[in-house]
Amino acid sequence: MEDHKEVADMIMVLALMAQSDGRRMRKWLLWRTVREDINEKAEAFIKNFRLQTKDSARRFA
Repeated sequence: MEDHKEVADMIMVLALMAQSDGRRMRKWLLWRTVREDINEKAEAFIKNFRLQTKDSARRFA
C-alpha cells in the first residue's frame, strides 16, 4: 500500500512542478501537511481507543 501512495504522491509532485503557478504548489504543500497531521491524530485516537477498550474489558470481566 505504501508503494501506491508514494507513486501517487510523486505523480502529483511532477504535475505541480510542471505548472508555473507557485500558489498551487504552496496550497498543495499546506494540504499535504494538514493531511499528515490528521492521519497522525487518527492513529493516536485509534490506539487510545483500543487501549481503553482492553482496559475496560479487564476491569469488568
